[in-house]
Amino acid sequence: MKAGRYLPVGLLVAAVFCHSDAGSDTAFSLLRALPERHFFFVEPDELAPGAPSLAHEQVLYQIERARYRIEAYVYGLDDPDLIAALTRASARGVDVSLVGSQDQDYSGIDRTGLVLQLRDRTGLQHMKAILIDQRVFIAGTGNFTRSGFYHNDNVFFVLPVDAETAQQLSRSLASEEGLLEPVRLPFAGRMLCGPRDGRQIQRTILRAILDARSSIQFMMFSHTDPLITAALLIQARRGVRIEAIYDDAGNNGRFTSGSEAEQLNGELGLNLGARVYLEGNRSVFERHGQLHGGHLHHKTLIVDGRRVLTGSYNWSLSARDRNRETFFEFQDPRVARIFVNAFEKARARARPMPRSPLNPDRPYTIQPNDAHSVRLAGESQANARLSLFLGDGICFRALHFGLLPEVPGGLVHFEDAATASAGPHDLPLLASESAEAWLSPGGGWSNANRGVSDCGLPRVVQAAAVRSVSLAEGWIWFREPRSFDSFYSVGPDGATGPEPLSAIAPDFYRFAPQTIGDRLLFFLGPQSGETSGACVQSGAALDPTIRDLRAALLMDGGPPLPCVANE
Repeated sequence: MKAGRYLPVGLLVAAVFCHSDAGSDTAFSLLRALPERHFFFVEPDELAPGAPSLAHEQVLYQIERARYRIEAYVYGLDDPDLIAALTRASARGVDVSLVGSQDQDYSGIDRTGLVLQLRDRTGLQHMKAILIDQRVFIAGTGNFTRSGFYHNDNVFFVLPVDAETAQQLSRSLASEEGLLEPVRLPFAGRMLCGPRDGRQIQRTILRAILDARSSIQFMMFSHTDPLITAALLIQARRGVRIEAIYDDAGNNGRFTSGSEAEQLNGELGLNLGARVYLEGNRSVFERHGQLHGGHLHHKTLIVDGRRVLTGSYNWSLSARDRNRETFFEFQDPRVARIFVNAFEKARARARPMPRSPLNPDRPYTIQPNDAHSVRLAGESQANARLSLFLGDGICFRALHFGLLPEVPGGLVHFEDAATASAGPHDLPLLASESAEAWLSPGGGWSNANRGVSDCGLPRVVQAAAVRSVSLAEGWIWFREPRSFDSFYSVGPDGATGPEPLSAIAPDFYRFAPQTIGDRLLFFLGPQSGETSGACVQSGAALDPTIRDLRAALLMDGGPPLPCVANE
């Protein structure tokens, strides 16, 4: 942003926060009217040497106003002004909690008296989030560093939150276990945290891409997830306009060899509606003999100019499975517009990458072979990749395969099944599922049309108030009279139904005995729109597939389903 715009915008933002307490009607009415005042983009080409960064000044301003509590989850933290502000806050009695990553250097806070806790698990503490006094939430794509505030393309957002939302944020940021609901935020926003919600984050990104109708724009620091590449190629084939800006990791105008950016660009072939760029940021500085900055550090996806997905989450399996990450989705078109504006500025200084116009492919029919392989009706190709997108709604899942042409019959086996599938990943391919796919003869990619196998489950309207249930004996007792006549049963082994329910009493029903285990039950009434859901848990820990399905239900706008112990 231009330096001349800092003062009036800064004063206006201060007015929003100072006018009334967080959570008041006045504060949130201003918030709704002025979304651009809460999202601060670092655009290094517009920052003259020595000019202030609006993002930097807003973060400092909020820390200086802290009165009793600061919860900060940081990856990089070397900005001396920020460290000094945190130190002053601690000195005036503010409880400052800092959580960092074991691989980072935090020597700048060693002599401040601040206490820093390091994450003690495999993977990075990659969150960039600060919660202040249960009233202000700061997050985004940028680290709290000189590079993050001045020299890398980033976005920071500063959102007022009410006490209830702040408590949900605090729990979600701190917890690495269990399943929490997505935290609702202003601007039709919500937050998920990895690795606890890693598969749901990946699923949300994939579905957002596959749901796009006209355009997909993204700015990405790191992309190593092949499923996302496959989803983008599917949409390019369908005619959706694709514009991608990747970080130029070596600042040399070349893709990293073998990267998903190179794969995507090469496989697009003669698709005039798709363009891949490398960013043009060259704002660097030297420290300890090394150059820093000069990167596009975004992890931002814009769909149809109306939906924004952003945060600390790079498109990688490490982000999904191991790292502590924050992921945000905003469905406010006004927010999307300011992200599109930032994208267009980055694109204007980026370099379009050339590619070969040839990308022949041929159709194949895919048939399941077992829970871990499929069969291609056609000649298999060495070193090819196969990504299948199956189902819809909470049954949507993506599976990534690697071809083994030396196996007779053209079997395709999971390529690292533990880390290369998404969604309800343990749900096996059902015998009825088949799909058309395209396989690049050059060893590239293939895809199946989404929606070929929808499990057919109805949309859940409310949670069923269950008093107790026995799957083996086939009965369920509700806390109040209900009117149901059938139900679906979903477990790790797949979905069955609809099956009949027999009313023994207004609140007590019988059904055919079910397989013992964790399951989701979906009850249908005689009238449409009366679907209710319930979760049945048989063991001490909820089955991962059922946990994923419950989370998927929430992400699709369904109600939370408390789990009832199986009798």
